[in-house]
Amino acid sequence: TSPFTDALKNFMFERGRTNVVLSANEPISKENRSFIDERRAASDESFKSGFSIMEGKYPEEAEVLRKEYDKLKTLRTKADEEMQKSIIQRDPDGRMVWYTNCTNYINLVSATLKKIGGCLLNNNLIAHYNELIIDTLRFRSIVGNESSIFTSAITGRKTISDDEYAELLFMRGESKQVWSNMENEIEMIGSGNLIEAAEKVKNKYYRQFRLNQDKLLELVLKGQIYEGAGKEIANLSVPALDSILLLADEAIQEIEIENKKNMKNGYVSFIKGLLQLFAGIFSIIFIPTYLKTRLIQPLDNIVELIENLSTGKTDINIPFVQRKDEIGKLANGVEMLQK
Repeated sequence: TSPFTDALKNFMFERGRTNVVLSANEPISKENRSFIDERRAASDESFKSGFSIMEGKYPEEAEVLRKEYDKLKTLRTKADEEMQKSIIQRDPDGRMVWYTNCTNYINLVSATLKKIGGCLLNNNLIAHYNELIIDTLRFRSIVGNESSIFTSAITGRKTISDDEYAELLFMRGESKQVWSNMENEIEMIGSGNLIEAAEKVKNKYYRQFRLNQDKLLELVLKGQIYEGAGKEIANLSVPALDSILLLADEAIQEIEIENKKNMKNGYVSFIKGLLQLFAGIFSIIFIPTYLKTRLIQPLDNIVELIENLSTGKTDINIPFVQRKDEIGKLANGVEMLQK
């Protein structure tokens, strides 16, 4: 999960910033070009690592994700060409094609991880961690959509259409529900570190970024948006959206700790089982030998001597082990009888 979380984090930023650039009137700036290239390189490396790990046990799923990602790389080339143009020269459908395909791929990766995670669950705690990570990725994708729709609208046309506004409100409702699920999962896990990470999301996303976004949304609806507002909110989005996936990172780290505990417990159980096995083998070998030496053989000697004495044979020499228990007393009595 960890490589894919890093990959999606950077890929979502690439998706959103490319969408904003394709909405702007001017060709891409050096700042945005550098930002997109940096995120793109990071997501490529993380996806490559994730595919390599996944193909060990899930080769079919890894191949599907790899092929779909290769298609997006082709789409990237077209997006790069479009970003070099001014808005009147661009393909009017290019931005929507880019954004839709990226979003579909994010959903595909999330669904694949959830499917694989379901196969790997070994206890309820890990199940809650897994659901939290998947929901965090989903939440990040939804709020990234919200941010990108709003930022691209005020960057390009300086206004937001009725359809965009309706879509924004719908996604806000959807993200609210997912966030509620995440809070429930964190409560069931009961981790102080996760609670702290969730509080950082509330602070950076809800209390800072969303608050500013709401203020700008009011200005947009009144037709009072100012120049540079798009860049301003885009800069605020980076730490806010990053904080969401830091929550997923914390969950991943705690899963690793939990797995180590399970491995340690499994190792201890294995050692105990091995010791019990050795004890069983020892008992099987030692107890019959002990009984034969300490009980059966001395009794056989006594019985043999008594049988000989009953027929008048007193010259039979059968050694007795000097013992103070009942066997020893019986042996001493029979030896006295022989004498």
